[in-house]
Amino acid sequence: MRKLLAIFLMGLICSAAFAADVPGGKSNGFIKADFKHEIGVAKLDRLLGAGGGYLFVVRDGGTVEALQPDGKVAYTLAAKEGKTQLLKRPEAAASADDMLYVVDSGTEQVLLYGLKDGQFLGRFGAGARGFFGAGDGQELQSPRGIAVHEGVVYVADTGNRRIQLFGVNGVFLHTLELSAEARAQDDKTLPYQLKKAADIALDAAGRLYVLDDGDNLVKVYDANGRYLRALAGIDRPGALTLAEDGVYVADERSQSILKFNFAGQLVYQFGSRGEGKSQTKKIAGLASAAGQQVFVGDAGKALINVFQTVAGERIEPLPRGAGRASVKWLGGIELDALRLAGDGKGALYAIGSDSQDGGHLLKLQDNKVVGEFKLKAVQPVALALDEAGAIWVADKSKKRVLKLDAAGNELLGVGSGGTGAGQFGNPSAVAVARSGLIFVADRGNRSVQVFREDGVFLNKLGGAATRFENPVALGLDPGDKLFVLDAGRGSVSVFSAGGELLHEFGKLKEGSEFGKPLDMAVTADEVLVLDGNRVKAFDHAGKLLRVFGAKATGTASLGDPVALAGGGSTLFVADHAGRRVEAIAVLYKPQAPQKFLAQKSVHAIDLQWAPAPAAYVKSYRIYRSARGDGGYVRIATSASNTYSDTDLTPGSLYFYRVAALSDGGFEGASSDAVSAVPDKYVPPALAAV
Repeated sequence: MRKLLAIFLMGLICSAAFAADVPGGKSNGFIKADFKHEIGVAKLDRLLGAGGGYLFVVRDGGTVEALQPDGKVAYTLAAKEGKTQLLKRPEAAASADDMLYVVDSGTEQVLLYGLKDGQFLGRFGAGARGFFGAGDGQELQSPRGIAVHEGVVYVADTGNRRIQLFGVNGVFLHTLELSAEARAQDDKTLPYQLKKAADIALDAAGRLYVLDDGDNLVKVYDANGRYLRALAGIDRPGALTLAEDGVYVADERSQSILKFNFAGQLVYQFGSRGEGKSQTKKIAGLASAAGQQVFVGDAGKALINVFQTVAGERIEPLPRGAGRASVKWLGGIELDALRLAGDGKGALYAIGSDSQDGGHLLKLQDNKVVGEFKLKAVQPVALALDEAGAIWVADKSKKRVLKLDAAGNELLGVGSGGTGAGQFGNPSAVAVARSGLIFVADRGNRSVQVFREDGVFLNKLGGAATRFENPVALGLDPGDKLFVLDAGRGSVSVFSAGGELLHEFGKLKEGSEFGKPLDMAVTADEVLVLDGNRVKAFDHAGKLLRVFGAKATGTASLGDPVALAGGGSTLFVADHAGRRVEAIAVLYKPQAPQKFLAQKSVHAIDLQWAPAPAAYVKSYRIYRSARGDGGYVRIATSASNTYSDTDLTPGSLYFYRVAALSDGGFEGASSDAVSAVPDKYVPPALAAV
């Protein structure tokens, strides 16, 4: 009997232990989420988020404070700037690098503060002033959620039922287009559209999690906005937060926290309604921090519960896609410029508008004028620079193109007024190829003409397939492909280095991609078009990649942009109304390196890949694994397109991937995996004695 009793008791113990480890079982919640302590917060209204070692809370009355781990106030955020109200109804906070973002549904904007000290830095999103003017329907309405992922700010624009994307300091990018699988578009039961987005978060793979109050769901979308699923088993979701190993959602009805893995499966649940330790009366916000810490705000008891959770499975860092490019306003200079041209080395040349007896050219560097000179009896309307540093200017008054040295002295004159070969009616743009060929766009004669480097006329571009109507800008890529922006046709025509028409983009079956095309800049892999008060980026094949610029409160104000120029990964935009030239950094996410090869060697493997054509790629990160489908660890960073992995075990199989790193510090898409087995060193045979 004693043996039977012992066996019976042992069985009960084993069963209980098993139940505690079963994913999704409520009985295991207290083991996998260990309550550590509580932080008292008098008059707590909501826990907004965590970042930089702080917890951000809002108290009754709207005061936002940063709390240290012991609950002491580190700083209080400014609610006003002069007479301007900044904070009325703070809803959520997010941080990235040294920036804190607070979204406020009362003032309908996003506020920027320094993460270390809480200093007010700026605001964006409201329907006044802005990056490109004022009021075009892009302003926020009762926004309630915010998240930052790889330099892009995502805002749950609750009142407008959409997700808005901004650059790191408020430059508007675009509205995320939400969609579902084609077969499910007509399925009214599929809840991919937003009703009342109340919170938002992103995981390491770029997937979006949106808490929708309108239908009590947490909806999951891929990085492009395609609906994937809704998290199941939540009665009334009230808050969410993302950790490295999963998604935590607060259920207001049960006053519990549910943890899901990144496949959408419920892993476990913890917390309950009550007055005791670890229990809550009114959950008001969730946050997470490194080390599997989860913070639960409780407005009913005026405190924050702190839990230590068991680590789950994280997202494999590789392979990864390129990610979404972003932008950052860098500053500007007081200057009324009509046209711009960059030299690719950090300098910018501008045609000024304040000269009355002739043209006025200026050289800018590091946001200041470092040189200027006047051109007598010249009316410059366009300019370009060649590989040798010479300045080329289109002169409207005498209908010609001039080549100038760095001091403004005339070296060569090309063309004259008229309608014949080598003559101009109204020259509007000029570009000089690496081969020395000179291209001149002429709005008056509706043509693009080609000249030899000594000014001898060669030919006209176009023909029956491309009859230019109003060519306003020209651009060349590093391979001397020519891009022609035609405002009349509403398109960009692309020609080979030999003058053959390759393709045309921008024209639609009805209308055009462009509303008011003004200027264009061409890089190694993109075409950027200044279209009205927005910049549209295309790849060289004509695929629209992104749009930025909006008429809502932001960190810069451009009322009448007239010119655009590129300089590496920085864009310069001339604003005629504001009499300023603004500098905007493009935060690129590089494409995957190509032609990646692994060659075995003695106790080593030699890697090489094709160098990236984009100037913004500054280095490469090399990853290694013992298996091809995961487990990659970064082993080195290389400034060149080669790397030798040494001191390896002979006979072992090694897998590698490589990814490019941009000048903004963002890693791009990873390459395909390659593998090799290093050789063993075999000493030469001893010579016969």
